[in-house]
Parts: sequence; C-alpha cells; structure tokens
Amino acid sequence: MSFNSRHAIMSIALVAISFACAQAELPVIRESEQDDTAGVKQPFTVKRADCNLTMGGKARIEQFFQPNINMLNKSIPDEAEYFKETVDLTFDVAYGKQKYGHTAAEFFLDLRHKGIWGKATSYADKDSSPVGPASVSLSESVFGAHSHVSGKPLIWYKDAWLMFTWNAVFDCENEKLHSLKLGWFPFELGRGIALGSAYGVNKEGFGLYSYQEDKGAPGILAHGELIKDALSYDLYFSRFEERCKGMGDSISMVKKHWVDRAKSGAIWRGVGKQDDVYAARMQWKPYNKHESVGTMQVEPYIFYNDASDQGVDIAPDAHTKWGSYGLMFEHAVNGFEYGAEVAFNYGTEYLHNIDRNQTEIVRDANGFLVERYTNIFTDNQGKVPALITGSLKPAPGTGSMGAAHNYRIAQNTTQAAAQIGTTAFHDGPSKGKSRFRPAYKNSLHGWMGVADVAYTFKDLDLKFALSYGYVSGDGDPHREEKSKRYNGFIGLHEWYSGSRVYSMMLLDDASILRPTSLEVAGESKPTGASDYSFADLQLVGIGATWKPKGFAREFSINPNVLGYWKTNRSYGYDAVAKTATQDHARMYLGTEFNVATKCSLMKDLTFFGNAGVFNPGGFYADIKGIPLSSDKFKRIEEDPRNAITDASEFRISTDLAYHLNCGVEFKF
Repeated sequence: MSFNSRHAIMSIALVAISFACAQAELPVIRESEQDDTAGVKQPFTVKRADCNLTMGGKARIEQFFQPNINMLNKSIPDEAEYFKETVDLTFDVAYGKQKYGHTAAEFFLDLRHKGIWGKATSYADKDSSPVGPASVSLSESVFGAHSHVSGKPLIWYKDAWLMFTWNAVFDCENEKLHSLKLGWFPFELGRGIALGSAYGVNKEGFGLYSYQEDKGAPGILAHGELIKDALSYDLYFSRFEERCKGMGDSISMVKKHWVDRAKSGAIWRGVGKQDDVYAARMQWKPYNKHESVGTMQVEPYIFYNDASDQGVDIAPDAHTKWGSYGLMFEHAVNGFEYGAEVAFNYGTEYLHNIDRNQTEIVRDANGFLVERYTNIFTDNQGKVPALITGSLKPAPGTGSMGAAHNYRIAQNTTQAAAQIGTTAFHDGPSKGKSRFRPAYKNSLHGWMGVADVAYTFKDLDLKFALSYGYVSGDGDPHREEKSKRYNGFIGLHEWYSGSRVYSMMLLDDASILRPTSLEVAGESKPTGASDYSFADLQLVGIGATWKPKGFAREFSINPNVLGYWKTNRSYGYDAVAKTATQDHARMYLGTEFNVATKCSLMKDLTFFGNAGVFNPGGFYADIKGIPLSSDKFKRIEEDPRNAITDASEFRISTDLAYHLNCGVEFKF
C-alpha cells in the first residue's frame, strides 16, 4: 500500500472515530442508580477554616506519525513516529475569601512530566529537551562535545508562584483589587507574538537566550484595577538569565577574546551581566456584554529587554538592548468576532571587537592528535593551520591567543591573511570567518501585523474564520560585519500558531525547515540557516469549526487552509554548480491543509485526532538542495569512505510533508 493511501486512510479514520464517538448513544441509567452527583465531577478540594486546597491536573497520551517533516525529502529517512506522554499535577491553595471578600493570598504549583516512550537517551521531546551539547576541552582547547541526558522519567516545576493582594495587606475594603505575583508563571503581551510565554525560544541567528525551559519564566507581576471590570494595568519583570550570583560568576575569565578587554587585562565577566525584561500594559474593556455593542478589549503594551553577555560567534560577544511596543484589540458582537495586533521592534544589538582565533585538538593526516589554531596558518592562503609551538605558544594570562594575539592587538588590524610580524605565520579565515571581527551594531526596526475575523451561524452550529498576517524579514544580521539597519521582526519567547485560523504544521509543530534568504547573487558554496520563528512571513488562511449540539457527546471538527509567502527576497540555489543563482527565488513557501477533531468520551475525557499536509511552493523548488548550517549530510559528503559525492539530493527538497497524531486527554 502506498504512503498516500495510508495517509488518506488514517486521516479518514481519525475523523470517523471522532464522529462515531459523537454519535454513540449514552447508556441509560436506571432510576434507582441515579443520585444527586451522577454525571457531575467536582474538583478535589480540602477546606480548612478560610483556606481551600484544590488539586487537579491532566494526563495526555498521544501518538505522532510525520513523514518528510523536516527536509521535505522522501529520499532520506526524514520521518518521526513516536508516542508522547504529558502529565500535569496541580495544587492551588487559596486563603482569605471569607475574611476579606476576595482571595487575599494564593499559592499555585504545577508539577509536570513529559516523555517519549522508549527513548532512553532523552527524557523529553524538542519542547523540553535536556541541556546540551556542551563543549569538551582540555585546558582551553576544544576537542568535542557531550550532552546531559537521562533515561528516567523526570518531574519538574512547570509553574510555581505566590500571589497576595495589597488590599488585604493594608486591610483596605476598596473593590478595586491590586495584587503582586512572584515565582514561575507564564506571561505574554497581546497574542504572545512580541512577548510570548515559550520561555527560552528565540529567533535563530540573534545573540539571545534560546533554550526552551518548558516552564514559566521566573518573574514578578504587579496587577491592579483602575476602573472596576473596565480598566486594569500590569507591570512585569523577569530575569531570564543570572550570571552574577557570586564572585565565581563575575570573575570568570570569559572575555579573553575581546580585543579591547584583553589589551587592558580586564578579561573577567564583571558584574551586572543579567538578562532582564521589563514590560507594561493596559487592558481596557470599554463595554462588556452589552446587548447592542457586544464586548471589546483594547491592550496597548511595551517591553524592554537588556540581554547582556549573549553569544553570536564566541560567547559572550554581544549585548542586546531592545524591545517592542504594540497594540492589540478584540471585538465580538451579534455572532461576529474580529481582532488585530500590530507591534514594532526598537533598540540595538551591539557586537564587540573580538579575536576569533581559538585552539582545538584534532587528528592530523597521520592520525596523531595535535593542538593547533583555528585562524592562524603557516601559508598565506589560509589552508594549513599552525600548530601551537614556538613563538605561537600561549602566553600566561592571554588564553589561547598567545604572542601572535598580542602582536595583532598592538597593530589593531583586521586585515585577512596578514603576516604576523616577521614570523612565517599568517592570519586567515576559518569556516568562512576572518580572524578579527570589528565592533558594530544592528539597529532593530522589524514589525508585524495580524488580523482575523469570524462569524458564527448559530442555527448551523458553524463558525467560519479568515486570517491575515504580515511579518517583516531580512537577511543574516551578522553577514556584513558593519553597523546597519535590520528590518526583520524579532519575537521574544514567541510560539504563535494563529488565533482564529490554526497553523498546525508550519507554525505550531514548527519542524519544517525554512531556509533564510540567500543575499548574494552568484555566491559560491552558500550555506543557509533555518528559521522556525514567526518572521519573514506573510500568510492568508481560512478555517471553519463545526460543534453540533444534537450529538450524544460533545464533538468538533476544525479544518483550515493556509498559504504562506516570504516577505524578504532570496536568490535561488544551483545544486549542480553549488552557487547562488543570478535570479531571485519565488516568494511562495507553500500551502497547508489541516483538520483537528475532538470528541468527548465522558466527562473531561477527550479523544482527539489531528491531520495535516504541507505542499511546498516555488521557493522550495528554487532553493532545492541547499546545504544548511545544521546540515546532517555535510559529514557524509566529505567522508572518503562514503559513495555519496553529491549530497544535494539528500538535502531540503519539495516533497509533501504530513502530520498525523491522535490520543486521549483526561482532566481531573
């Protein structure tokens, strides 16, 4: 049976199972067996005086089958098939309802376990992966990497926070409440595009924290009402990264590659090198559930992120001071609902003047381990790396740079392949990058806008929705090492998948590689990066949701169709010549069709099934075969023992990608 046949059968089966479950008649309970609590599932609650403890959670078990999901290439083993389990156990302690007339203090804890069945080398999937890989070094020479993994099912705190009201603290009977929340909890602005709650996820290519934690970010939130049920404010602070807990952090010799710092001798980290965010918003509801005008919410917001000691080439070599400001609104009236959001980046990414030269331990042509430099060569062509001997031996206090580095600092030169003094050694590029990188800055000016509308036909239990989004894009911000304007939008901790029209594959699952733009026509052997974020993208979508009321059980089916375009032009790729083409690639990324179904099996026990297909557009056809920075086939292509001499057919292609998953979820 062909894959397309299996795909069609599985897709139909998912919908059919949901439909059959919805149509199934509920068993009749004899009158003698009925009681006042039949069919009602109350939360687990323990009450003690004016304090309530509520326990709950959910268990979700699902199976995934995703052919061609990364490289869009059926010629390679590009397929994911696995079982995934997610368990949350929550505890909520609330105090003061009787004494103060509102919850005066509250503590919430969410314990989470997430794992892939049978995967012993990792305890979770991509949205909760273990730390790694970390480099392995001897003295200061890097010769490998390793990852921290565990085969045991681990449990961690997803959310853990404490909240109290100032009204109760000062015994104020004002009906407008003001509170303070501290701990780990999710927080986002608007729809979560400018600032989202996917802690640690960021746009690839920028020197920003990018290891997703699968827990709420640690922070402090001040919330208050200015007009009861109409106007409120939020003031938010979060510390994403802490690097100055003690002297061991602040005196760490991490700046030995900084040209100016190494020259003065101050190569330690220093103090005040955290990664902090400050955010503020207003939430205004000019009217709420009014018969003629419906409901409306308006949310203006702004945030500022001071991200020190970030890494682009050799961490810490960048400092980003930036943020976004925007406006979101929602309105619903007489079956219509619509909303929109727009946001703009501001600020600057500063990149310091660094010496990229490092030491590494590798095997030479005779199979012996040798220690050598990465950006110092014995020839002026940059082909024979210099071994660390004689005059190039590292000097005390200068790390891996040695006498050659000291000479370059004195000359203050960045000339490629320049002779080092009167020695027989030369500076040269490694992995396409020259030895010295000058200081420069990227001025951030990206923007985005999204809008959608929906209408519900109540007699048909049917809702139709339309959506549109535009997110600015740009090329590699670090390709040209000079101060410039960057026009691509950057979302902080963003994982947006649509509001009224759902993007199952390109945005939510985000496994399909989206190569960034090739910027130079005719460039030889270009390498592209991949981008999973909500950037460099224009989309148009249509969807429908059917929730029939006449079925024995709750049932819904939600089909969506979306088209995607790039917003930043790219040159194409010639896989034969291994060069960028002279013509621009087409802008169309492709079309996604997906359908999500749900059916209630019993109270809070739900069966769900999701199916999707992505058909690549002209852009993928025009860049087919391009090697990516995370290319898994580069080593295969370069290995003389392998018969593959041209890996272009095994890289990104134009085949259909599929997404199938189904499972059950129980909330308690």
